Amino acid sequence: MFKVDVENTTRRRLKRIRSDNGGEYTGRLFKEYLSKQGIRHEKTVSYTPQQNGLAERMNRSLVEMARCMLYHEGINKNW
Repeated sequence: MFKVDVENTTRRRLKRIRSDNGGEYTGRLFKEYLSKQGIRHEKTVSYTPQQNGLAERMNRSLVEMARCMLYHEGINKNW
């Protein structure tokens, strides 16, 4: 489970989670789960990646690494 993995990896209690307003984060079951676990849900404003800088930077790094691997292997970027 995500919560257990995060807490075991960081050795800290998960107190809050930040997400966009995507449908997967706004459902009743998700809200109930967070409430039962005592986790606060922070929602970012749409189209403002600055509010989630760490995750956005990680995504950028992953894309850059994927591009490098494709280039190194000679794979067409449209593949």
